[in-house]
Amino acid sequence: MNGFRNILLVLLLSTLLFHGRGIGNAQPIGTWSSFTSQSTVLDVLHDPSGRIWSVTEGGIFMVEEGEIVRNLTTTDGMYRIRP
Repeated sequence: MNGFRNILLVLLLSTLLFHGRGIGNAQPIGTWSSFTSQSTVLDVLHDPSGRIWSVTEGGIFMVEEGEIVRNLTTTDGMYRIRP
């Protein structure tokens, strides 16, 4: 019985020791990025203000003056592209 208690104590201390380290090394919120596939374009729209909107399997992006200036994905709250 004494051996079982020692093993239990070692497991408990190990869990507390290693779990505390993991929290300190965790990635802070707000530093990660979502990379979705934009290689398959499903539709393109040219709006009255001259912007180009493209719908892809990975999200929607807006092109203005030849550069992608807005990118919307499921991370931004989109449910899904294809029903």
